[in-house]
Amino acid sequence: MLPNIKTMKKYKPFEILPHKSPMILVDDYQYADATSIEASLLIQKDAPFCVDGKIPSYICLEYMAQTIAMWRGILGKKNDEQPKIGYLVSCRKFELFQDYFSVGEQLKIFGSLKCMIDQMASFDCKIEINNHIVATSAINVYQPEV
Repeated sequence: MLPNIKTMKKYKPFEILPHKSPMILVDDYQYADATSIEASLLIQKDAPFCVDGKIPSYICLEYMAQTIAMWRGILGKKNDEQPKIGYLVSCRKFELFQDYFSVGEQLKIFGSLKCMIDQMASFDCKIEINNHIVATSAINVYQPEV
C-alpha cells in the first residue's frame, strides 16, 4: 500500500526532481496523494523549447513525465530519499489536440497511477488548459534501484 501524501509538506520542484535548471519544466504541484498528482505550468517566453512565443505540443510528453517524477519525489521525501533518476519507458495513446502552447497559457497536468509493480509503474496522464483537455497519454516509467 502506498502512503498517503496529501498532508505532507509542500516541496519546490528542485527539491523533488532529479533535474537541474533549465530543465525543470513544471512550475509546481497543487495536489498529490497516494495515486495521483496535479501539477501546473505557465508558458513563459524564456521557457526551454519556446520559439516565437510557442512551444510545440509534443513537448508535453516531458511535462507529463516530470509530473510523474514529482509524484515519486514526494513519496521519496517521506522516506528521507533524495530525488532519483527515472526513465520514461513508453507511452501509449498519446493524443495531442492542439499544435502548440502559447506564452501566457496555464497548463494543468494530471497523473493518475494505474499500476505499480516493483520499480515499474503505469500512469494515465492528461493536460488541460481552461478545463479543456489538450493532451492525453498512458505512460510507463521505470526507476532503477540505486
